Amino acid sequence: GIEPGGTSLVRLRMKAVRRQWRRGPRTLPFSIEADQQGFPTAVANANFVQTPVVPEHLGRRFAALVVLGGVLAGAWFGLIKPATRRAAKDAVRDFTPAVVTTVPGAPISTQVTIVEPAAPTTTLPDEGTLFSNRFSVDIGPNESKAAQYQVPAGKELRVTDLVMQNVNADKGLATVSKNDTVVAQWDLDRGAYNNDLLQFVSPIVFEAGSTMSFTIACDAPGSVSGQCSEGLLVIGKLVNS
Repeated sequence: GIEPGGTSLVRLRMKAVRRQWRRGPRTLPFSIEADQQGFPTAVANANFVQTPVVPEHLGRRFAALVVLGGVLAGAWFGLIKPATRRAAKDAVRDFTPAVVTTVPGAPISTQVTIVEPAAPTTTLPDEGTLFSNRFSVDIGPNESKAAQYQVPAGKELRVTDLVMQNVNADKGLATVSKNDTVVAQWDLDRGAYNNDLLQFVSPIVFEAGSTMSFTIACDAPGSVSGQCSEGLLVIGKLVNS
């Protein structure tokens, strides 16, 4: 039931009596009537589109697949397979076999001498030596001090780990820098940072002649000694540049 002047969505399910075997869809017109006693009948016309059992473009798609398969087969037998054979023959031709020399009349144990082809020489990269150094800074409040390390000539320092050591929970700022460039910083006011580990995915490289500095700006010591005592453990490798 629908009130006068109102609208309502009606779901209609239709099914064709027979299948469509011919190519292309078939259009079947139909109409829907709605009536109420004492009022004229309302009619709505529509079309039912029935698709064929076999898709319209199935033949063309199948033909295209056949053509594509033929092209791939032709490429295999005409190009890829001969090229593979040529590469295999070239590899066999370039292979240097072992040389066997026989010495007539010699004892069986020394009758055959095998000379193997020379193995290719490889140059291994410079693995360097382990670098493990601890910087330490002791200063009073409201002071700043740095501990430094200069990379020797012909060497390169690759730093992978930094371990901040603030045993007494001093307050201040700890900075690690490469020359004038800041590498890492710890705001000691926000935590003790004792044995706080900082690892780098790619090593921080200090070239020959560059200076690594560990600077402490002390705000307030955390111990009764009246001094900020900080340490920094630097781990990496020292390699030839």
